[in-house]
Amino acid sequence: MKNGYVLIKDIENVETKTASGIIIPSTSGRNRYAEIIAVPEGSKYKVGDTIIKPIGKGTEVWLEGEIYESLKEDFIFGYVELN
Repeated sequence: MKNGYVLIKDIENVETKTASGIIIPSTSGRNRYAEIIAVPEGSKYKVGDTIIKPIGKGTEVWLEGEIYESLKEDFIFGYVELN
């Protein structure tokens, strides 16, 4: 990937629990979690990271029959560790 974009793939909606016990529910049919598939050189993210993404900011990409999304790194809200 180039120019600050990452390639991501949506993760099925999941409920997460923080270390302090707060449960974060899945979003009603709108997926906000994704796995990073490819990153630009020098990225603070790495392949395999799970991120929280905005809805509707990326561009859908079809590769070998799979749906991915190209997203500007600056749009990523953060990354999480799923249980």
